[in-house]
Amino acid sequence: MEVNLKNKLGAFGEVYICYHRATEHARAVKILPKVTMNDAEKRRFLKEMSALRIMDHPNIVRLYETYNDDKRYYLVTEYIIHVTLDSALVVKYSTDLQGRRFCQRGMQCI
Repeated sequence: MEVNLKNKLGAFGEVYICYHRATEHARAVKILPKVTMNDAEKRRFLKEMSALRIMDHPNIVRLYETYNDDKRYYLVTEYIIHVTLDSALVVKYSTDLQGRRFCQRGMQCI
């Protein structure tokens, strides 16, 4: 991976836009500090990452790879340009009822 640009600080760490050298596909690399998590949170995080790694659904960001060192976790995910859940819901679902139904279907997947 080649790091081109630090995009922003995310809610839990830093997010970088990177490009795979061979394919030139853009990826997001999220870097999460371990120091902010207790042992139970780390175990839950690792369990969720294992589940995400095998999921393949158009409405779930694809997790490609994970790495870690003594201080951080590194998540290599699909890069999606400037889309937040809030903005996607506003565009796709114009009424509260439609939005609630969408969220209910999403929660059933979990």
